[in-house]
Amino acid sequence: MLILLRALVVASSIYFWHLTQSMLARRTPVPHSTTRVSSIHDEVHSLTSTMHAKLAAATQLANFLLASSSAIVDVLGLFLFTISVFGSTFEPVVGIILLFTLRQFAQSFCHLQPPQGIIWRNPGVPSLFVTYDVKDDLFFSGHTAFAVYGALILHSILGDLVGLPVGFALVFFQISTVLLLRVHYTMDVFTGIFCALYIHQLSHKLSPSIDNFLFATGTM
Repeated sequence: MLILLRALVVASSIYFWHLTQSMLARRTPVPHSTTRVSSIHDEVHSLTSTMHAKLAAATQLANFLLASSSAIVDVLGLFLFTISVFGSTFEPVVGIILLFTLRQFAQSFCHLQPPQGIIWRNPGVPSLFVTYDVKDDLFFSGHTAFAVYGALILHSILGDLVGLPVGFALVFFQISTVLLLRVHYTMDVFTGIFCALYIHQLSHKLSPSIDNFLFATGTM
């Protein structure tokens, strides 16, 4: 049946996500400067240095933020995959595929040195989609882009009254977390936001043609 085809597309997307992440994990790391000073100056990192220092010393709090951020990615991802397979349009998954294809393409050309003081480790809580063994897949921020894209989908479903505050809180938490933990540079976050906005528009234009195939009446 067509529902199985949609599920197969989702499963294949998840597989290729983890496959490409494992490829990124095998890249030769970009060495840190011998002067212990990053060649990238990030003003947001400088402004939040006090909070970052506190998080670096508070292992449990940092782990809580990491686990919470990953849980949001997992829950949001499962929700978007589910409504795409069992709902009336494949648009959410179309956007996810486009967004992370763009991200992995950027990753293949932009291999940045991790920020000084990056707090990125397995917090002891498993994740379906977050890969803790990769810490230099920086440009652009997948956490940010996925949060923004997910927030846009939630807004289209829940409307202004619920969708706007929920989406804003979701995006604010993810952006704050990756910057305070120095998981990303501000430029990674900035780019992730606008990539998600563009992909949301693009997927909205492309999905009707894809829906005609994946939701056509009949069986496979």
